[in-house]
This record gives sequence, structure tokens and C-alpha cells, in this order.
Amino acid sequence: MKLKISLAAVVILVLVVIWPVQVRPEEEQTIDLVKTIEIKEYEGLKFTVKEYKVEVGDSISKILNRQRVFGPGPLPDKAYRLVKALNPDLKNPDLILPGQRLTLPAEVIEGLPAPAADQSVAKVPVKEPAKAPDKPIEEKPRPEARPKVRDEALPAGGFGELAKLALGDATKHKTVTVARGERLANILRQQGIPEHLIFNEFISLTQAMNPEMTDPNRIQAGQQIRVPLGSAWIEAAVIGRPEGSGTDQVPAPPAGTRAAPETRITAKVEPPQPLMPPPALPPSTTVAARTALSLIFTRIGERVISGGQQFLPLPSGGQIVINTQSFPILDLSSGQRILLDLDQRLPQEMIELIRANWSHYTVFRPNKGESTTQMLGRLLSGCHYYQIRGPGNPWVFDRGVKIKIEADWIIWPTQEDYNSGRAVVITLPDSPGLGTSPELAAYLADLGVKIIDFHPRGNLIGPEPRPGAPAGGIEVQELRSTDFSEFVKALLEMVGQRYETDLSIPLLQGGGSSQEFTFTVTAPLFFSRAGVNYVVTFNYTAGEVRQLLESHRFKVIARMPGESSQVFAQRLLAAMGLKVESGLTIMASRRGSSRNIEITMPGVVFQSGGQEMLLTNSNVPAALSPLLSRPNLKVVKYTIVNPG
Repeated sequence: MKLKISLAAVVILVLVVIWPVQVRPEEEQTIDLVKTIEIKEYEGLKFTVKEYKVEVGDSISKILNRQRVFGPGPLPDKAYRLVKALNPDLKNPDLILPGQRLTLPAEVIEGLPAPAADQSVAKVPVKEPAKAPDKPIEEKPRPEARPKVRDEALPAGGFGELAKLALGDATKHKTVTVARGERLANILRQQGIPEHLIFNEFISLTQAMNPEMTDPNRIQAGQQIRVPLGSAWIEAAVIGRPEGSGTDQVPAPPAGTRAAPETRITAKVEPPQPLMPPPALPPSTTVAARTALSLIFTRIGERVISGGQQFLPLPSGGQIVINTQSFPILDLSSGQRILLDLDQRLPQEMIELIRANWSHYTVFRPNKGESTTQMLGRLLSGCHYYQIRGPGNPWVFDRGVKIKIEADWIIWPTQEDYNSGRAVVITLPDSPGLGTSPELAAYLADLGVKIIDFHPRGNLIGPEPRPGAPAGGIEVQELRSTDFSEFVKALLEMVGQRYETDLSIPLLQGGGSSQEFTFTVTAPLFFSRAGVNYVVTFNYTAGEVRQLLESHRFKVIARMPGESSQVFAQRLLAAMGLKVESGLTIMASRRGSSRNIEITMPGVVFQSGGQEMLLTNSNVPAALSPLLSRPNLKVVKYTIVNPG
């Protein structure tokens, strides 16, 4: 009989053994075991692979370390890429499930940390098969090998004593500098700590190693902390695991027995049994709410676990198994996890066990008759974000364009987000057509502000363009003046006002017919409008001269010291009787002021000849140009080379 395993185009056939069985003198029988070894090639390296069935508590790094593919420590990026290349259907190497079958390397790969010398496994020499005896040898039962409990099991002093052990050995800890936005759980993952041991056990150990750390969920960028390294000794010390559990053990065969060549006896460790069987659950009535909350938190940037099973081992033995498709878990960047029981189907005793054994877990249940909006509000409050604003509490900021945001929630997850102006804006509009303008949403995204509009029927709105969004943008005219006086002249021409320059105006004269004296004022700009004579000066005019002009029914408009061109233009147009506003305000949607976003372009807005004009010295952002595109609006950007 021949047994073949063929998974690749390149194979090597190895004759393992011809094992004698009970024969009769008149015929000789043999069993040929033919093994097919598969060879893979990746990044120019050739190596053998084998199939592995995932067990409870397994992770990719743990499996590869156990199989002696690489040594202890964080799993290198090259190993991640290799595993994904060997398993195209594996979307996330960090999420593997018991019973799943994986194709993994069977030998050390160049470029990965080599296993330590004490991890190497001596190969059993292949012996020539002995001649079959007249009678089969009766094998005696082998005594089971008892796993040795490590000496470093958790001391009586708890995590404090274990922290001293870790800090006293340079090979068992390291000091890391916290990067911006980094969380303690992510740092521990990078050190090779298994996922199921990070929370409670290793976070508690890390806190014991850093007595100054008052709250492990509040670490700051630049902070230096001491963390344990992922290794077998410390995992065993934390959970009291016997040495070698979950690894291959090869007990020595008793005297008088023969072991088959290339045969290895594996000490199989039974996975812990669930503490209680999954309850018989009634049909879910909250699929829409689960979908909505999962989508919203995903868009916020949090991780949502909503597929496969989540195993929660208990220190006393056993475990709780959660089907995350029915009970999604919000895995927040702060390290907190919120289990959504929207149908209130989890048994109360299971909830109490979760609360008692995992301090970072929270079970969320809705109140009676609570809407999705109300549930989301309570969930956001329970996430312990740095700051949250609700309706009626707008956020106003100016990045060249003034922006006022009002929404159902404005969230700054961390203090650093608040200081840098990175916010998440969430609004649940009454209909899909009331979403934020996609142009404005894209513009805000470039500023670090994330817009999430969610309609209860499951429609995420923006920043992707929607049907009916304005195409192109408004044409902006350029006005360039060499100095301030030229700018004022261009402004008067813009509104169709004729004027004269450097006009001499006689104000006083006397001495009878001989006109013995005269007093004349030169007006840099003079014009008449609606029966009123205007004198425009570009320098501050003395009070006596101004009073004299005004007593002769001249209206004087003088530029004040340090006055900007925009303020002066606004005063001049208003004095001429035109309706003038400061800045052009545009609403980003039609959902009402209490939950809207409005932008204000800087400049002067006025009416001229039945047309609305925006005179501004600021650049119009290309992303916002489509919002200004309307038939009756003209935008003029001016530049004064020598503003004076």
C-alpha cells in the first residue's frame, strides 16, 4: 500500500521504511510507506512545508516557535508575509480558529531568528529494518511522560514578585518608548505575547513592573515603560502552565521495544472544555442595530470582531466561547473591549463570570425601547474618549476657512487628538439625502477631521461623491493691484462707480472781490452718489480738516492707521449704501442648524447690479470650489503688491 501527500509541483519521494509484519514461510509481505515532501519557494528560498491543524489557544508565532521554525520573540514581518503567501485564504494571520488547517514551513527559514540550542530536537537515526522474528514482539505499554512544572511558576507574592524576576533578568524584559497613538496592548503584541494572555495577566504584570503607571489605558507618546518579553518561561509563570504543554514530547522507549523509524510520539494536550455549553438562543431581532453599530465604530477607527469564536479562558479552568457573529466585540484602541448583547440573550451567570475575570471587558445591553441613536450615545459614553460634544455644543475652528460644526456627536478619542484638532464627527440624519457634502467631507478629512453620516437603514454617507453633487467648480477672477489706491479704484469700478482723482476742492476764500485768501483741499478720490459728495483719502485726515469737509456736506472716508484692505473695503461699500456682509457662509447640508456644518469664506460679500460678489484675498480651496458654484455668485481674489 502506498500513502501519498502531493500539494506542490516539486516533490521528492522518500522511501521511509520497509516494516516487517507477520509472514508465512511460503510468502514474504511488506508495507511500503512512501512519503511525499512538498517544497515551496518564497523570495528565492526553498523549504519544505506541512499541514497543521489549529488547536485552542494557538497563534501563528506560538505554532512556528513550537515547530522550531524560529526562536522566541515577536513574529517578524517576513514570517507574516510567508504565512499569508502559503495560505491565500487566510485574511488575517492574527485571527486563526481551532480546527482550521494551515500550510506552514517545516524547517528553519533564512532571515528568521533561529531557535535556541536547547529547542533543537535530535533526529532519531534511521536504522535498517531487522529481520522479522518467527513470532511478533509483544510491546509493553509505555509509561506516560509527566510534564515537569517550571520552577518559575507564579510566586506567592503574585505579580509583584514576578515583576522582580522579570526586571532582574535582561533577557526577560526590555524598555520601550511609546509611539504616538500606541496602546499598551499593541506594545505587548509586538513583544510576542499571546493574545489570550495580554489582558489581565500581562497588563497586570506590566503595571507591576512600572509602579509609576497609575492607569495602563493612559500611556503617553514619548513615555518609557518596561515590558516583559514573550517567552515560554514567563507564560508558564503567569498561568502556572506545565513545561512543554502544547509541544511535542518524545519519551524514550522502554528497553526491549523497537520504535518505528522516523516515528515521533506526540503528547497531545486536550484543550480546556467550555465552562458551560452555549445557551439555546432565540432568534435575533437586532441585526440592523448590530450592523449599524459595527459599521460606525469601524469608521471611527476601532476594531470590531464580528466573525468566528472568541475564547475567554478562566483562571480556575475551563473557558467561555463567544460567537462574535451574534455577539460582536468592540476592540477599542484603549485596550477596552465591549461585548454587544443587544438581544439580551447571554445568561446572567456568564455575564457575571466575564465581569469577574476580565476587567477590560464590558457587556453592553440596551434599555427597553432604546433606539439605535440612544444605544450609540450610551456606547460612546462608555468608551471613555477624551472629549465628546453633543448637539447644541458646536466646534468652531479656522484653517484659512472658518468652519463651524454641529453634530449628534463630536469625538476626540485622545488628548493628543484634541490638541491637534483631529476629531470624529457623527451625525444620524433623518434621510440619506441629508448627508454632509462629499466635497466638504473630503476637505475636512485632509485636515484630520473624519465625517461619519449614518442613516438608520444602514447607509453610510460621504465622503464619496453622491448623485446630484455639483460638478467642477466656480471660476475665480484675479484682481492684481500695485498699491492700495489702485485697489480702491478697482473696487469702485467693480460696482460701476465713476470717480475723479487728485481733485482740488476750495473750501474757504475771502477778502472781497480781490479774493485775498483761499483754502483748498486736494481729494485723492472724489465721486458723487445719490446726491452725496464723497472724498476718499488713503492717509489719516486731521480732525479739523475732516470737520471742515463735513461742514461743507462732503462725506469723508479715510483709511485708519493699520487698517486692512478688507476692513476698509467693507467700510467704503457700506458708506455708499450697499448691503455688505463679512465672509460668505455656506451650509454643507439641509439637515437643520443644530446638526449642520457651515463654512465661511473670508472676504467681503456685497450686491452689485443684481449680482452677488465675494471679494477675498484668500485662496479658494479646490475641494470647496464646487460648493461656491451657483449662477448668481462671482468670486474675485485680489492681490495688493504694496499694500502700504
